[in-house]
Amino acid sequence: TRLSIQDLSPLGHQPMQTSDHSLVIVFNGEIYNQLQLRRELEDAGCIFRSQSDTEVLLHGFRHWGQQLWHRLNGIFAVACWEPQLQQLTLARDRFGVKPLLWKKEQRRLVFASELSALIASGCCRKDALNPKAIESFLLWGSVAAPDTILDGVKVFPPGHWASCQLGQ
Repeated sequence: TRLSIQDLSPLGHQPMQTSDHSLVIVFNGEIYNQLQLRRELEDAGCIFRSQSDTEVLLHGFRHWGQQLWHRLNGIFAVACWEPQLQQLTLARDRFGVKPLLWKKEQRRLVFASELSALIASGCCRKDALNPKAIESFLLWGSVAAPDTILDGVKVFPPGHWASCQLGQ
């Protein structure tokens, strides 16, 4: 589910995809310089259907590729799926304001913004605790990133992006 702040119409709903279905995006956050980026993209020929900053990310990723992440001013956790390439890109804001958690298993990668979503998906059990994280919590009163309290679940680092291709 998504907390909608900008463009509450169905045009702003997620996941959002390009008209040719070559890119799908889910996004948690807010892009503060979205109006400037929107103008640049419109000047480059992009046509927008919504007022959502999600759509700015969608067209921005398509236009600038991975260079998009360095152009953003805001708080965000983003996942871009390119079905034809079978490629997933995850990105997180510089300060790590928006959470992004991930777990790699044998044949899949799962991600979410909350541990509860990973538990609800069935990929994690809430009783599968990370002994290193428990030790960290008992010693310091918190769990040091990239670990989380759940075994195998990691915190995606702030200010980073990564891509992976299905089957690799």
